[in-house]
Amino acid sequence: MGESVTRFRVKFENERPIELLEFTASLAALGNEYRRFAGDEDGYLCVERITEGSIDAILADSGAILGSIVPIGPTAIQYFAEHWVDLLKTIANYGIDKLTDAKAKSLPSSSVKNVMTFAGPASKGNSTFVCGDNNTIVTGPTFNLDAATAATLIQNGRHLLSANPVEEVRFQTEPLKLYQVRDAKKGDLGYIDRFSPKAHRLIFADDSLKAQMLHGEVSPFDVHFFVSGIVKTAGGEIAAYYIDKIDGFTERDAA
Repeated sequence: MGESVTRFRVKFENERPIELLEFTASLAALGNEYRRFAGDEDGYLCVERITEGSIDAILADSGAILGSIVPIGPTAIQYFAEHWVDLLKTIANYGIDKLTDAKAKSLPSSSVKNVMTFAGPASKGNSTFVCGDNNTIVTGPTFNLDAATAATLIQNGRHLLSANPVEEVRFQTEPLKLYQVRDAKKGDLGYIDRFSPKAHRLIFADDSLKAQMLHGEVSPFDVHFFVSGIVKTAGGEIAAYYIDKIDGFTERDAA
């Protein structure tokens, strides 16, 4: 069994200057989430020490530092470390599977906002490492927040906070019938019966895919194309079909 968690450690890599307000807002968001999680207005996180080099902050519960008669620090910190890392992982993985999506959508908006604010410095290129700590020994849950992951956290957080988040459903080799195709990038419409009997906007990942459809030996309106891509929905309604691959085609009489 590993060491028990007595402190919470946040290490900001000094890869570029960190804006002071963004740095303090990041730690404040962590403190806000701790108070919400603990459900105790009198309990709060304190910066016990900051070491040289990278900004390496060691955080502890106020009770552990001030010497409460009944210290709540170790237990509270340990549970909070698990909670915070789980929050980061859940929001980072939003959109990957239905179970994670359901969990993410059930999160309090305040927790989502705290995670987004915390990710600020990392999104600007200052990687952030969080972990449980016991006398400088890394223990308990860990999470490494690089720039790409931080950007994903912030983007997913916006989706979760939106009244009508845009969701994506992946599909493969579905028959597509063109309804309308124009020279401009906008205005292309088509049917994919699996998802809707109505024609919806088509977005092509690459202009060559559209050209491939238009410049075949037969009219594109006399063909069923088999395509792969993503259904983009908003508020439960289809916004567009994003086409990133043409798997084949067949003439409509032969379908």
